[in-house]
Amino acid sequence: MTRPLWNGLGALCIGLGVLGIYVPGMPTTVFFIIALYCLGLGGNEKSRSWLLNHPRFGAVLRDWEATKAIPRKIKFISVASIVVSCGISMFIIPSAIGRNATAALGIAGIVYILTRPTRENLSAVAVEDGLGRDAQRSEPTEMNRQSVSSPLPTASPTLLER
Repeated sequence: MTRPLWNGLGALCIGLGVLGIYVPGMPTTVFFIIALYCLGLGGNEKSRSWLLNHPRFGAVLRDWEATKAIPRKIKFISVASIVVSCGISMFIIPSAIGRNATAALGIAGIVYILTRPTRENLSAVAVEDGLGRDAQRSEPTEMNRQSVSSPLPTASPTLLER
């Protein structure tokens, strides 16, 4: 009974992450990270593999899974975004309870971000991340092409070169 619940929550987080791509101010990566966690508990390796191998955000998710560290630039942008959005919200929210809740959640988010390990940038991970992908590139290395478990069919290199 709990597996479908975790998989459903994972699917919801994927949907929220995709929505975050198009809605300004709405986070994206955090929903994909939560989705990875939920799908792992639900045993849905096909969807986890799809997320981890995605050409746009797969590298960031694999990096998070491997290091649990946040690049310095992303930390700065995240904290600045929280401060600005919470600051604006303080003027918009009429109730004291709402303002206090917003401030508490903003502070909690900032504390979480600042207590994560820091790296200089995403490409600082010099070792392969265990999924057959090179940390410097977003596609599988030729040697490990067969070891990547992807729900999507992979084209042969000869088809890609045509």
